[in-house]
Amino acid sequence: MKRRKAQYSSEQRQQLSTDIILQLMALPQWLEAKTVLLYHSLPDEVCTHALIDSALQQHKRVLLPVVVGEELELHQYTDHGALQEGAFHILEPQGPTFTDYAAIDLAVIPGVAFTTDGKRLGRGKGYYDRLLTTLNALPHPIPTFGLAWPCQMLTQIPTEPHDIDVQQVITATPEPSRLARWWYHTYKRYIALINNHLALRHRYTVGAENLPGENDSYIIVANHQNTANDPLNIIFGLPLHWHIHALARANVFSVHPLITRFLRWIGLIPAYRIGWEGGGGLQHNFQTFDAVAYHLNNAEPVIIFPEAGHTQGHYLDPFTTGAVRMAFHTAGRQGFQRDIKIVPTAHHYSDYFDMRADFLWMVGKPISLQPYYAQFQQHPNSVMRDITRQLRATIQDMMLDEGKEDYAAKDFLRRSAINPATLQAMPLPDRLQADKQFVQRIISHPRRDDILAEANALRQMLNDIGIDDTTVALARHPLRVGLRSLILLLLLPLWIVCLWPHVLCYTLPTLLLHTDKMFTNSYRVILSIVVLYPLFAILTFATLTLAWGAWWQALLWIALWVPTGQFAWTYFTHLRQTIRDVRRLMHPDVVARIRQARHHLTSLIT
Repeated sequence: MKRRKAQYSSEQRQQLSTDIILQLMALPQWLEAKTVLLYHSLPDEVCTHALIDSALQQHKRVLLPVVVGEELELHQYTDHGALQEGAFHILEPQGPTFTDYAAIDLAVIPGVAFTTDGKRLGRGKGYYDRLLTTLNALPHPIPTFGLAWPCQMLTQIPTEPHDIDVQQVITATPEPSRLARWWYHTYKRYIALINNHLALRHRYTVGAENLPGENDSYIIVANHQNTANDPLNIIFGLPLHWHIHALARANVFSVHPLITRFLRWIGLIPAYRIGWEGGGGLQHNFQTFDAVAYHLNNAEPVIIFPEAGHTQGHYLDPFTTGAVRMAFHTAGRQGFQRDIKIVPTAHHYSDYFDMRADFLWMVGKPISLQPYYAQFQQHPNSVMRDITRQLRATIQDMMLDEGKEDYAAKDFLRRSAINPATLQAMPLPDRLQADKQFVQRIISHPRRDDILAEANALRQMLNDIGIDDTTVALARHPLRVGLRSLILLLLLPLWIVCLWPHVLCYTLPTLLLHTDKMFTNSYRVILSIVVLYPLFAILTFATLTLAWGAWWQALLWIALWVPTGQFAWTYFTHLRQTIRDVRRLMHPDVVARIRQARHHLTSLIT
């Protein structure tokens, strides 16, 4: 066994130990336990030191064994300074003796080797066998767990009649098979295909050169506006073969075990926040912190949104210190020897709610935490607050921040043709800069209140007849409107054919919406990718094959869903604009008043 263990480097041992500990901490028995029996590991055992500290942070009562003659006594552990070297060079606690064995909720038992069915090979003294005999004799059996590196798992081990098994052995997750990796990367490419070619029209990335190297440890921090679309679009801004992880609301992990497994498989990590799970749920974040540290130390980037929830538009909420706290936690797990970086990034969408929108991802210069390590160990809270303020200021400078106050009026003006950039065909990065200048002009204008009041009045007039401001500004000639209507009529049969299954994927997810409009596109994209497109592909293939035996026509149609979806949406946007043009022509008196209001508003701004 010594030779088997020698195959692991110290770094591999730490990584394997972290994987094992995270599995234990994810179990319901651990989450619900109030009193836990652990052991202070030796160098050739799965490292339990972080587990002990995490248990204390989660306000669990921690018991550690002490060798007294031929027996093990249990003593309460309070802090690392209370440990002293005892028998067999094992650190033992100096806290009070604990004898209320019935109060123990969970026990972790060491071993030299284990089998999958719980058989355990000890070090030959029988200490834990005698302790387990006592624990198993209690009216309510205590859940017992063994922790083992993969090399410690054997098919069979020699046992004696007095040897006592553990109920479950936890070992490191095996490396995924070649087939499993193929499925993961294939599925990721499928998601990228739908997201990048159906949900989006154009993708832009500015500042990609600021991203650290592939072997660096870093957290990506971003503003959070478009719910699930935000992490999705960051992931697809990075190489597809990278393993990226993102923090997500913890309540989505409790819907169904299959959904939980799927979310874990695609790289999501649960985050517990007071606004969602209450104060009691926050103790589980220690598990999340360790999961983040594990992935970062394996050079797998983690995406975090420090606003503690998505916003409702182009503005930035206050940041929590969670992202910075996790970064320092990771550094501490490595003894502050490895540099952890935080990369500030910002999203921008041409439209939150329509399909085929443009998307821009801006990447700022990373913040290296290494220069802060010494100061952090002296004044952790002030350092974390300073870095969080720095992060927020950087992201706010990159993004379009219109502010919450009078948001509807300001955003209407930005999207209207009163903004000179609206009628210009410019790439989204250029449009962002133009919009930021325009919004700043509105915010700092001496007659700001008058402008916003008139903007709200103009917006109401346009809504009353169901048109937008660009329709009035462009004032398309009736002959042009008629010609476009004729072309749309001729293409109508093709559009109807191309609607399958896209019209269902577009409309069905929105039936789940209740109050939060910002989930619109996330529901469409995520539910379509995960459920609807695969379901409709099966239905299409089965129907055409069974009805006409046309299996190859069915496969061809499914293969063409991306271009047919693009055509269906393009047709719909032209149809929608033509309807607006017709409405404009049908309300000449209202449009005349709108033009007067536009003229007066433009003169105020300029």
